[in-house]
Amino acid sequence: MLTSVTVSHPARSGPWIKAYINSTKFRSVAEGFIRELFTAKIEEAMHYESREEAQTDVRLILDKRIEIDALDGHKHTLENFPVEERAPKEFVISVEGPFIDKE
Repeated sequence: MLTSVTVSHPARSGPWIKAYINSTKFRSVAEGFIRELFTAKIEEAMHYESREEAQTDVRLILDKRIEIDALDGHKHTLENFPVEERAPKEFVISVEGPFIDKE
């Protein structure tokens, strides 16, 4: 459930949720985009053996211009996908945004 990890940003309205890339299969919002592409659990995140490999996918993700629905009804473009080291030789991609739990 995406609401389990929230990040507070004083300059932004509503809670922002930190999520991890779960799949590289980009699907539309109508097909359950958040449930398919993102997870709030770092242990479920797709992982890479090197930071460089993950950063290559970050560039591909940024080229897709991923937009999600925000609580206020507007579209929000996700930006800033940092690569984090989850464990030795396990790198994951995260992002923060105003995700709406659709369940």
